[in-house]
Amino acid sequence: MRTILNTLRRGLCCVLVALLPVVTVAQPAKPITFLVGYPAGGATDLMARLFAEALGTRLGSSVVVVNKPGAGGRLAVMDVKRAPTDGSLLLFTKASPMVIYPHIYSDLASDPQRDFVPVAIGGRTDLVLSVGPGVPATVKTLKDYIAWVKASPDNASSGSVQGTSPHFAGQAFASVAGLNLRLVPYMGGAQAVTDLLGGHVPAIVGTLGEARTFEIEGGLRMLAVMSARRSSLAPNLPSMAEPGFPSADLPGWVGLLAPAGTPAAAVERVSAAFTEISKAPEVMAQIRRIGLDPDTSTTAGFQAIIETDTLNYKKAVALTGFKAQD
Repeated sequence: MRTILNTLRRGLCCVLVALLPVVTVAQPAKPITFLVGYPAGGATDLMARLFAEALGTRLGSSVVVVNKPGAGGRLAVMDVKRAPTDGSLLLFTKASPMVIYPHIYSDLASDPQRDFVPVAIGGRTDLVLSVGPGVPATVKTLKDYIAWVKASPDNASSGSVQGTSPHFAGQAFASVAGLNLRLVPYMGGAQAVTDLLGGHVPAIVGTLGEARTFEIEGGLRMLAVMSARRSSLAPNLPSMAEPGFPSADLPGWVGLLAPAGTPAAAVERVSAAFTEISKAPEVMAQIRRIGLDPDTSTTAGFQAIIETDTLNYKKAVALTGFKAQD
């Protein structure tokens, strides 16, 4: 009898369980990793961490930043290229690997146009032409500088980090301005600024965020932003387009990309959240403190920016004939 009762109890329990409503337990969103191909503490890394924290809150998922420096950002590019296309590993990068490297490396193992899809842009890294104490104080504008260089051909040189956007932007400007500016190559922007302030090189092309600091401290004079529009970091500084050099418009950017094949819905979900974050006043203020100009774009708009920049840098690189050592 006891055996029969136990059997009945078990059967009744099974029936009751079957009759209970099905309760679906929500699964947490899959974690997202931003892979940064540069060391911690730089502008790209700081931007990635700023957006990761805000994006994680908005999407309700964990968003972490992992640094994988090396080969000028190419190691991170390759890792994301080979990543699963589920949106869990994204590339947070500056523009160079996407729009410059295809023109300077002969055996680049990735094709940015084919291997990646744009997600969102976080900010612009405007470039600026600056002069130091090696240039007379009477040179206050871009036109003054052009006239001075033409009158003093022995001083026709400018410094920048070779193989980077400042290098090619400077040479593009020289071409449209009719100047034969000799390149003084540097391994890093800090050394270029040091030599400028010491009067060892008359002019340099570098990032606006870096140059602005030294102008405030004195000794460096910014002449123009190498862009078609002014920057909110220095609203009183004219753009290259204003005195008539729109073809020297070669700004950079920092943005987020996904491996090709990532579902459009996943891309748009992150892109929409990213863009909303970008518009928040407190986020814009932090972006400016990092040294970038806040910017936003749709995925289609970001794709257009990449295509335009790729074409413009192809022309600029061709002017110099530069080829990187693989």
